[in-house]
Amino acid sequence: MDAKRALIEERDKSKVALLQLMQTYNRHDDQVFFIVEGKDDVAFYMAMLQRYPKISDRSSIIVAGNRKNVIRTHDELNWKRYSKKRVFFFVDRDLSDFTKEYTPKSKNIFVTDGYSIENYIFTKELLSKSLRIFFDTRKINEEDEELIKSLFDAAAREFEKLFTPIMGWIILWKRDKNACELDNLKKIYDIKNCVFLPKEAVKDNEKLAKLIHGQCRVAYRERATELLKITEEIKKCGNFIMILRGKYLRDFFVLFFNSIPDLYDGTLGGKLKSNISIGSSNSIQTFSGYIKTPKTIDAFLSRIK
Repeated sequence: MDAKRALIEERDKSKVALLQLMQTYNRHDDQVFFIVEGKDDVAFYMAMLQRYPKISDRSSIIVAGNRKNVIRTHDELNWKRYSKKRVFFFVDRDLSDFTKEYTPKSKNIFVTDGYSIENYIFTKELLSKSLRIFFDTRKINEEDEELIKSLFDAAAREFEKLFTPIMGWIILWKRDKNACELDNLKKIYDIKNCVFLPKEAVKDNEKLAKLIHGQCRVAYRERATELLKITEEIKKCGNFIMILRGKYLRDFFVLFFNSIPDLYDGTLGGKLKSNISIGSSNSIQTFSGYIKTPKTIDAFLSRIK
């Protein structure tokens, strides 16, 4: 496929949400529409909307495909015909604070506090709740729970140490508008018995840099000074977890969660089983209903009449 045809097809795909909205919107009813990026967003925002029955009973969620398509749908709508009191948009912040990527500002657009919805979900608070919901609480005493949470904190610190330069590289790539396949970044660490274990190949900064460039298919060039500067910017933000790419945070949490039974087999003694099988593909759908409604989402949804 030539580049021109690819661009045309991509543009056509970006119109899907716009066309779907145009086909279902009726100026004379009170149906409320929410435009989201992907299927995972549907599961999360549905869980949030169900807490607002006056909205959820008349709401419809439309998937745009990605961040750009959500924004394009907003920008291309004729707002003389469509009401901003009935059409709303959920947009991931991504790294726009660092890259200055365009994000329109409007009362009907919600931008996540962190990188994406995953940054709301996969927290230490969710871990504590998960221990009581998805495991046999008769086998997890208070001392065990404190140990698991302590191990989670330790694993999170090592995870942050490894991923701070990785997020630095990603910011540099995005600022340069390099095409990068971020989903390819895999198998650079493991978690066993609730302990974070980086692979040998990523313990050296230069080896790590070359590895992630190779996995994400970006040509490598040495940029030590630029990387140092951007990692300092990241650290100044004070909350790395909110900057981290959401899918990386999700994978970390799922690995840790699934390693908890191993801790009992090897360290605490006895057998512990989860009553649910958790993987990357079902984790958002499974866990979204168990988190508190984030304050900013509550403020946004509470304004809708």
